[in-house]
Amino acid sequence: MNQFLTLFLFSLSITTFAQQVENVVATQQGTNVIITYDLDGSPNNAYYVKLLMSKNGQNFGQPLRHVTGDVGNAKAGSNKKIIWNAEKELSFYNGNAVFRVEATSLAAPMPPPTGNKPGLIRILKASQSDNKVNIVFTFSASNDGAIRIRDGLADSFIIDNRGIKAGVITGDFASDYLNKYVTVVEGIPIRGKMGFDKIAKNSSKIPMLAIKIQYKYVDYLYKFKNVPLSK
Repeated sequence: MNQFLTLFLFSLSITTFAQQVENVVATQQGTNVIITYDLDGSPNNAYYVKLLMSKNGQNFGQPLRHVTGDVGNAKAGSNKKIIWNAEKELSFYNGNAVFRVEATSLAAPMPPPTGNKPGLIRILKASQSDNKVNIVFTFSASNDGAIRIRDGLADSFIIDNRGIKAGVITGDFASDYLNKYVTVVEGIPIRGKMGFDKIAKNSSKIPMLAIKIQYKYVDYLYKFKNVPLSK
């Protein structure tokens, strides 16, 4: 006879693109375990939810497979429920179980840059707080060389939904100043971030984002259209 004993309740807050998992509770019903939780996030966004279990509260393996309910693709809300078929997953287990619910935002994908240019810029995150916008990105070089992000108003900028142009006010590239040269290695992406001010409040997207890179002492302008914003 299968036995599942002493379920410890575990609650972990995980913030990704402003959503948070809270109030995780586990109860046993026969050979099933019922997990309830709240997912705080935008009602307009989709999220990917997974359930993990640990026998010691420290080492969590792969997501549990034999689950139904508010798991996988899910929406934000309260009193979400996951049903785990423990008997089917483990066959037999006599011991403790600690559960963790993780949620990742499935916000709209970031657009690629227009045109063909050396290297590749990927926008990882674009977020807005009040009238400020922060951009996190990576650059992957097609060859080794020196590179810098140009930070003048005529170089890297945003055009918001009012048609107003705003230049970079803060940021760094490879943990150094934006306008300072750093060395890149082919195939190894380096990370950068940029901050913009005086952007239209409560925007859902950026109509135009331009990042000017000087790569091997030649300027290239990477443009991104309709970049989605998270809060």
